[in-house]
Amino acid sequence: MCALKAIRITGGTTEGGEGVVGKMVATELSSLRRLDRNFPFFAHLKGHARCGPGWYLIPLEYVAGGNLYQHVLTHGPLGEPQTRLYAAELACALDHLHSRGIIFRDLKSENILLANDGHLKITDFGLSTIPSRRLASSICGTPHTIAPEIVRREEYDYRVDWYSLGACLFECLDGQAPFARLSKDLPALLHSVMHVKPRLPQQLTSGCRAVMVGLLAKEPSQRISSLDQLLAKPWFINFDKDRIINKHFKPLFIPPSNSPLPNRFPPASSSFPSDDDDDDDSDSALPDPSPASSPVYPLSHLHPATP
Repeated sequence: MCALKAIRITGGTTEGGEGVVGKMVATELSSLRRLDRNFPFFAHLKGHARCGPGWYLIPLEYVAGGNLYQHVLTHGPLGEPQTRLYAAELACALDHLHSRGIIFRDLKSENILLANDGHLKITDFGLSTIPSRRLASSICGTPHTIAPEIVRREEYDYRVDWYSLGACLFECLDGQAPFARLSKDLPALLHSVMHVKPRLPQQLTSGCRAVMVGLLAKEPSQRISSLDQLLAKPWFINFDKDRIINKHFKPLFIPPSNSPLPNRFPPASSSFPSDDDDDDDSDSALPDPSPASSPVYPLSHLHPATP
């Protein structure tokens, strides 16, 4: 069983004439191919991408437990023990991405899936980048989880992902994303991302609070920005990288076997598209989106299918 991510070929072209959607698909495939296929916390590529009139199809590992957004929406704030394990697994995933030269740029609860065993898997590399230089500069991301330096239009690096991790954990602990009350006022929301400290839930322990403050630091130089820095915090006592990756810690929540696979994300969390000129996509190849390609049928965003 695999899932097919169906992407409609729409929109304009880049300055070089390449389709905007095609470039994003190429980057996604390039990022997925760089991952260690045995690393547990990603929905991995499961075959070759295909094209047909108006569609790209990317076969991915099927993850049936729904996404973290749905989980928090249904059950409310998750509490520190469950959030801590999610934080550890996501941090290991970011550590792996960054070691492969990938900046994810769109970590959010909708892109975090729950597997049948309760562990997490990151999906949707459409806004990821493999910068040809150390810093990136393109404006993209999701308003509630985007890092301040991206909003400020500064050059940035992998530390933007650690801010987004903090925003995802905030949602787990509070029940809603940072500055959620400003969802309908984008200028005010982005101003808050740059200048306002999110108000953390009062009941948090001092250890949890220290982690959240460190991840949500407005200045990258003051931010927790590595797995080692994160696991050194007292909140993660008894956690280490090997035991996390080997799934030594048992999740407190196991999705029911009939959990639906999400096929629509809330419009309030829409991502800013990338105007990317940062990528080095030389190792990626796209199928030709021509009528002569294999037939493709309109599918939902993630539709179960057999390989």
